[in-house]
Amino acid sequence: MFRCAVVVLALAALSGCASAPGSSPPQATEVVAVPIAQAVEIGRAPVRRATRTERQTVTAFGRYGKQGRLTLETRALLDASKSGSEVSVELLFTGADTKSEGVQESAVGNIDVFRGLEGVTLLYRRDLVTGRVRQGMVKDGRAVNIGGTRVAITGRLIAQSHLGGMTLRQGQTVMEFSLSDFLSGLDPIASPTMQGTVAGRSVYQGRDVVVVTLDQSPEHRGVSYHVKGTYLIDVLTGLPVSGRVSVIGDEDGQETIRLAVDQRLVF
Repeated sequence: MFRCAVVVLALAALSGCASAPGSSPPQATEVVAVPIAQAVEIGRAPVRRATRTERQTVTAFGRYGKQGRLTLETRALLDASKSGSEVSVELLFTGADTKSEGVQESAVGNIDVFRGLEGVTLLYRRDLVTGRVRQGMVKDGRAVNIGGTRVAITGRLIAQSHLGGMTLRQGQTVMEFSLSDFLSGLDPIASPTMQGTVAGRSVYQGRDVVVVTLDQSPEHRGVSYHVKGTYLIDVLTGLPVSGRVSVIGDEDGQETIRLAVDQRLVF
């Protein structure tokens, strides 16, 4: 997975009844998906020091036409391997940056927590037989707790990656998401869930990938959302090498919030 309540809650105060000007949602990653005739085995190869970046841009539209925008970006190094029945992942955050337009960062709760991700390593272990999961965070060799929202969501995405091997077929549903994974200011218990669909196979930057699409329109507490995106799952490692998702929320026919997520993994 690889998504912040602080953003949504901070910009919510700007939301209102103005229609939405501004930029369009991110376009789907440009690949041509070829239908999968037979099952594809993925996720057998280890990963060593892959570079992962994620950028989230949240835009809220005000009742007087004003808009606020906040961009969060993280950079990390990722290692993943399998020993016996256990899959191990380490994600070292090497940078965390923010950029704001029309919103005071000092008003954004826990913004310093987000910036504090630099130097933190997320440790994730999962037994493929028992399903047991162990997860924690360390910095400078010591266990830390930095609030955990973004790290927990990153861990959720890792959990959905197909590490350790999996078989995928055309039309199969994979990668279950909660709307709160993208807009984590929402109640994670009451938030609607969605799943991606295997749309085919393709090649991305010289690597064989499985194309997973997400196109759903959940509703939550009177707000209608449209969630659309594309994930490219690397056949060798089972990790998403590219992910682009847009989330648009509107209330009474007026757009109030827009989120764009862009993830990249470079080996």
